Amino acid sequence: MQGKTRVLPLSAHFLVDQKPLALKIMKEILLQALIVAYAGVGIVGFIGYWPTIKDLYYFRKPSANISSYTLWTIASGIAFLYSLFILPDLLFRIVSGLNFGACALVLFLSIRIKKS
Repeated sequence: MQGKTRVLPLSAHFLVDQKPLALKIMKEILLQALIVAYAGVGIVGFIGYWPTIKDLYYFRKPSANISSYTLWTIASGIAFLYSLFILPDLLFRIVSGLNFGACALVLFLSIRIKKS
């Protein structure tokens, strides 16, 4: 049998080729699900700041720790700058920008209440 190639019937080629195609489709579905989930994390994270922003803006209630929000604002600012200048990922830019904006707003409102 040396020198002879075994030829599979057409149906066998079809079955052999389906596994990689199925894996590619599953990988694409997983990647799309992760993109949607990551966008959802950004939206939920931004909504998570709303109670603190509401307390600070509408009720003038000093509910945010200034030193914590200073560190979080610096960290999220660095992440946002990294996304702008290093990563070519629009979704990460939007999510990190929303996080930075929310942190900076909470910090600004907290400092404004403390000074008044």
